[in-house]
Amino acid sequence: MTPVPGLVSVVVPVRDGLPHLAETLASIQAQTYAQVEVILSDGGSAAPTRAFLDSLNPDSARPDSARPDSARPAGAHRHLRVVTAPAGAGLADNWNHATAQARGEFIKLVCQDDVLAPDLLARQVAALQDHPAAGIAVARRDIVDAAGRVIVRARGCQGLPGGVVSGQRVLRACYLRATTVIGEPFAVLFREHVLQAALPWRDDPPYVIDLDLYARVLPEVDVAIVPGIAGAFRVSPTSLSTRLAADQRRALQQWQRATAERLRPPPSGWEQCRAAAAAAIQSWRRQMVYRMLQLTRRQP
Repeated sequence: MTPVPGLVSVVVPVRDGLPHLAETLASIQAQTYAQVEVILSDGGSAAPTRAFLDSLNPDSARPDSARPDSARPAGAHRHLRVVTAPAGAGLADNWNHATAQARGEFIKLVCQDDVLAPDLLARQVAALQDHPAAGIAVARRDIVDAAGRVIVRARGCQGLPGGVVSGQRVLRACYLRATTVIGEPFAVLFREHVLQAALPWRDDPPYVIDLDLYARVLPEVDVAIVPGIAGAFRVSPTSLSTRLAADQRRALQQWQRATAERLRPPPSGWEQCRAAAAAAIQSWRRQMVYRMLQLTRRQP
């Protein structure tokens, strides 16, 4: 299928996304960029989220189809589709199912509780159009808690200059800092052919599904770093724990070992030591964030 020129496909894998899914969807629909399609892929939600998705669907009796514009009821979303992932789909399966529905020249994957800044797509599309060698456009993001309170402002792209940067330099920064320097997928806009060449999304090892794909994308492209904030990435006590932080550290170390083979030149001995130390520091930071969020939740 030939991508539609200028169209941005925003794909949202969903599983029990309430209460934040409505805010996520509103932030996508509020984009100042005009050519947008929104695809929500349900990966087995319980009744409340399923009912919410059915209320959005142009034709809930046929969840994987859409009526022509002339047949849409008043107030229907002109570029919104709700699809259903295959039964038993896991996290990566739903990410792949959602992405497979995209028809646009550009693709962005947004998790069900992230929030986009209103002009994000306009800024990122302009950056890719201005820089044909850039395969992805990224922007810094705020980190917020479950209530939407900002924990960290303008996180991302640390140690990188503005403008267009080689993907190898960005990948090395991710390796050395033991984190996704360019942010979660909602902060990244892909050219369709760049993302398709790197697919599938994989969650083995777990917890590094975005980094795993970035490691296949970044060696092949330049990266456009866009000024301003992408939006908000939400963390909550239910998504972090001391045990999870330890599991994430092991997955991240495994990712670092695999990624070292993609770096040119290969990491030096000093860089390998720095990367190992960064993985330990990131694990400690996650545990501190979890404890802070627990204390915040207990406050009246």
